[in-house]
Amino acid sequence: MVVALAGVRPPEPLGDATGYADVVRQLVRAGLVPDGSQLYWDLRPSTHVPTLEFRMGDVCTDLDDVVLHAALCRSLVTVLAADETEPLSLRPEVLRAARWKAARAGLTGELLDPATAALVPASAAVRALLELLGPDLYSRGELAEVTGLAEQLLARGTSSARQRQVLARTGDPGAVVRDLLEVGGTAV
Repeated sequence: MVVALAGVRPPEPLGDATGYADVVRQLVRAGLVPDGSQLYWDLRPSTHVPTLEFRMGDVCTDLDDVVLHAALCRSLVTVLAADETEPLSLRPEVLRAARWKAARAGLTGELLDPATAALVPASAAVRALLELLGPDLYSRGELAEVTGLAEQLLARGTSSARQRQVLARTGDPGAVVRDLLEVGGTAV
């Protein structure tokens, strides 16, 4: 049975819960997956609790990054669910290309601004996201902490950038693992 059907990527637009259920039903009926828990998409409904799973957070190596990721995801869902304006319709190919670019350059490059469909410096994209989520984060007493964690991440860079730097400096993959275990005692 094929279980990593779609790979880790954003799903195609499904419209609503019925659209999602139809896709899962077709995949199960075809024998491609046993159930929806085997869809390795970046975002999917949980199969066991009434929530969305943002599947990229399980690669965070720093506890502060985990907290930041969780707060941003929760706030983003809250804000977008309450937004009654017509969502931007970016093609899945554009989203995949933007994800690829973000994975390659991280916070040192440019990210796609979904509001303008243009590339902007990563720091500008992060700050625009914080501005969008600001009222929600403030209402929950999280704005100062999330802003601080985001600024900290922008200043120090991502774990992947640090890992590449350690590997380039030492040429030793084991040194990368040792560094992850030593970084501030917060590596997961």
